Amino acid sequence: MFSAFGWVLFGFAVWGLCIVMHAVQKRFAPEWNDGKPGQNWWDFMWGEDVEKREKRQRHQSEDVKDQGIRDLKQRIEVLEAIVTDRRYQFDEELRTNR
Repeated sequence: MFSAFGWVLFGFAVWGLCIVMHAVQKRFAPEWNDGKPGQNWWDFMWGEDVEKREKRQRHQSEDVKDQGIRDLKQRIEVLEAIVTDRRYQFDEELRTNR
């Protein structure tokens, strides 16, 4: 029979193995995070904390806004190139003088 001390040591050994296995999983099997970067095992198993979810959603919405702003800037540059083109200005003069 195990003594109380033996059970405590057994518990620490199991706990230590869990920590080692978690580190191994993070290193060699990141796809177990269900394709969500930054999600840890606790959140995967028991649900994500509301504050974490809101923070992640804000971050994603900021990324979407930044992408939209970059797209708009690119469109404006294209439109400016078209408008400042001499052929476009010449065509506009022809249309207005008719």
